Amino acid sequence: EGGLVKTIGDSVMAAFVAPAKAVEAAFEMHRAIAADNVARGNPCLSLKVGIHYGPCIAVNLNAILDYFGTAVNLAARVQKESSGNDIVITEEMWQDANVQAVLEKYPHEHISHQATLRGLSGMRTIHRLNPK
Repeated sequence: EGGLVKTIGDSVMAAFVAPAKAVEAAFEMHRAIAADNVARGNPCLSLKVGIHYGPCIAVNLNAILDYFGTAVNLAARVQKESSGNDIVITEEMWQDANVQAVLEKYPHEHISHQATLRGLSGMRTIHRLNPK
């Protein structure tokens, strides 16, 4: 219940109908990459995921839908906090009851910390999820 919006270098932006669907997709992407790495051997691929949700501006340019705004920028900055083979989510995501329900289904380690995100004022609590 999500879709690819665009690629930016070696990054991908996707939009989902609900925050929990994005988290579920992130865990499934990690599962698929891990299985591929077993089959592939070295060098292994490492997936970096950052997720945030909030209001944004959607525009249709030349029949292509794109998103802009602070929520989009925050998601990109959160992804930069990923060290690889993890999922980094914002406090807003963490507080969502449906996201918590998804997290109960997927074994993971959880670490939260404060971070300063480039271009955004103040410290923000982010949550690193390491799928098992």
